[in-house]
Amino acid sequence: SQDLTGFEDGNENPKGYELRAKVALICDGDDVPIHIGGSFALTQKWKHNLNQWARYIDNLWQFYT
Repeated sequence: SQDLTGFEDGNENPKGYELRAKVALICDGDDVPIHIGGSFALTQKWKHNLNQWARYIDNLWQFYT
């Protein structure tokens, strides 16, 4: 999938339940016993300057037309 800037994200996500579980869950031997079977989430907060983005799109459109 792509975001509004064309950046492609998620193109290397594993396919299928077994592969997803393997990379998403903490396995025996990977960490301390209390963490086995757990997972964690990483979040990001983005702040977009939509006025600047609109000007960029307008300039890009004028360049190609």
